[in-house]
Amino acid sequence: MKVTVFYNHVVTAAKQSGLTLKETAEKCVSFGITGLEVMNTELQEPGAMENLAILREAGMHINSMPAFCDFGHDPDEAKARAVVDLAVSLGSDKVLAIPGFITKEEEAQREKMCQNMVKALRAMVAYAKEKGVTVGMEDFDGSEAPFATTAGLKWFMEQVPGLSCFFDTGNFLYSEEDAVQAYRELKPYIKDEIHCKDRGDKDRGGEKPKVTIAGRAMYPAPAGAGIIPLREILTDLLTTTDFDGSLAIEHFDSCRCLQDMEESARWLWDLVHSVR
Repeated sequence: MKVTVFYNHVVTAAKQSGLTLKETAEKCVSFGITGLEVMNTELQEPGAMENLAILREAGMHINSMPAFCDFGHDPDEAKARAVVDLAVSLGSDKVLAIPGFITKEEEAQREKMCQNMVKALRAMVAYAKEKGVTVGMEDFDGSEAPFATTAGLKWFMEQVPGLSCFFDTGNFLYSEEDAVQAYRELKPYIKDEIHCKDRGDKDRGGEKPKVTIAGRAMYPAPAGAGIIPLREILTDLLTTTDFDGSLAIEHFDSCRCLQDMEESARWLWDLVHSVR
């Protein structure tokens, strides 16, 4: 079992706190956070590779690579395999595949585009198995994602043998779905990683909200401090399965990233130690 955090949060925390990136990473390690979730798009940012070297030196490793792809338009299997190779080059054994989006203008092509995504994902999962890499998908919180809902994500799980569910506890609320019910539906596919995202209903100081399909504003919150039934979901996962994967801290757009990481890590480790 390990607790991880998004690379974005460590970099943001350093900027907000005035600490160096190394000092921020060392604090993360002292909180019990040892892994990083690094997006493929972030690797193209200036200074990214230098930053990762600093984080590794401080005791953090790359746990998973969320990968934005466009398989709906281009199901090139070679590109799918290249995503896995990139993850391997970083030392990551997990890829969170975000296989593409479908705009309102493309609704008539939805079935074809989803089948394109499935084609590329099957190739990715098969190749990843050879490389010792796990490929997963999550309930992405966006109207153009055909995997934003329980039914949508489960459809991909059924279509792509070997695909894992990197369940995001906070994203089903975007689609106005019940997180516990979604968890029950997708539980058989959750084996390697879970994104422990909580949501707040109040702005703590100029934070950018995520707005649900019903128009409700959701704000960042440390794990266990918001409105998502995170304790219920994690307690069931940790007591009724042999889950030994990654608990990923996620609170994009937080105005107090370092404090949220510390509080999230403390809450998660306290929960783990109380049930196991």
